[in-house]
Amino acid sequence: MDATTQTNDTKAHRIVIVGGGAGGLELAVRLGNKLGRHGRAQVILVDSSLIHVWKPLLHEVAAGTLDSHEDAIEFLAQARRHFFRFSLGRMVGLDRAGKRIHLAAITNQQGFEVAPPRELGYDTLIIAIGGQVNDFIICARSSSTPRSSKAGSGSVSSAPAPPASSWPPSYTRPASNSSAWD
Repeated sequence: MDATTQTNDTKAHRIVIVGGGAGGLELAVRLGNKLGRHGRAQVILVDSSLIHVWKPLLHEVAAGTLDSHEDAIEFLAQARRHFFRFSLGRMVGLDRAGKRIHLAAITNQQGFEVAPPRELGYDTLIIAIGGQVNDFIICARSSSTPRSSKAGSGSVSSAPAPPASSWPPSYTRPASNSSAWD
């Protein structure tokens, strides 16, 4: 069932979590088990991907010892197991006064719209979008090959290769009297 479907229980508190990373997914699971299971709240997780890949394992994916698709966590399966709902989408706007988030249209790989833009109401909103994986553009590709912008997302960006003068990045250790490494 999609998160935008209305339920008969309009008294249930609507908790919307935007971002299915480590924090957002863990929160959705815990709130779903505690509140969603008993109908005390409607917990909805929103993410632009259908799967979650545990980022600390990306080095194993890069080394070829881990299949990111085989070991990824599917949001829909987690939602069913842990009493929350999942809505595929990318948040593009927020109406704080109306307590609604705006989700972008969903397009397929050819760019055709498969779901229109939509709104999702909330009583409590948690934005847990996290960060972006930095791969330092280390990959065997030509400058004309597009680079994936998010692991497992299936979306592709055409980020240009960095200028030769900026690669490799230089890392300098702070002066010994600095507390940055403490």
